Amino acid sequence: MRSLRLSVRTPGFQPGKRGSIPLGTAISFLQDFLPYCDYGLPVLGLIRYANAMKNLLLSLVLFLFLSSSVFAQTNRNDVVDFGEPKPLTITSQSGDHKFMVEEAKTLEQQARGMMFREEMEDDFGMIFEFAEPKVATIWMKNTAIPLDILFVRSNGKILKIEHRAQPYKLRSASSEAVVAAVVELRGGRALELGIQPGDTVKHTFFGNSAP
Repeated sequence: MRSLRLSVRTPGFQPGKRGSIPLGTAISFLQDFLPYCDYGLPVLGLIRYANAMKNLLLSLVLFLFLSSSVFAQTNRNDVVDFGEPKPLTITSQSGDHKFMVEEAKTLEQQARGMMFREEMEDDFGMIFEFAEPKVATIWMKNTAIPLDILFVRSNGKILKIEHRAQPYKLRSASSEAVVAAVVELRGGRALELGIQPGDTVKHTFFGNSAP
């Protein structure tokens, strides 16, 4: 049976001269390459190896691209303009509860959120408006005050409430289902006012409130 012999030397070069392949590099290549090589079909094996490396590279590039936006952070000294607060009303069995909220629409605004703030008034809040409905996650990194996190569907109905999310905690609170927005209030405010899942958030984003 004819044995397969592979040359690891670059054509036209002598061992030890510039352009030759170090022995360690050649051995490493063969260890990676041979599992992809069918017996007697080294070309097919080389093609499979190249495709595997290409897929790995593409996956790495995709991961780095997504990470750059998903894990984007802001610093304390960064200036993020949220504009003037807008009216928002939550209608529950206990009545209509009115707030003035800042609107986080851009990725920069949403990355900043309520970070680095030392206090929050009872009738103040923030609404995160998503370009497309999604399963939302919120964490408390660099957030110094407890928050009530309200996950809201596209029709303005509250899906879920995370009560008193603790400052600086890295554990994410998830909507666990698709939502269109998130509203943040002072921690404990939802229980104080009797706000519950199923209540309605009225705001121009949901199209159920006058500007």
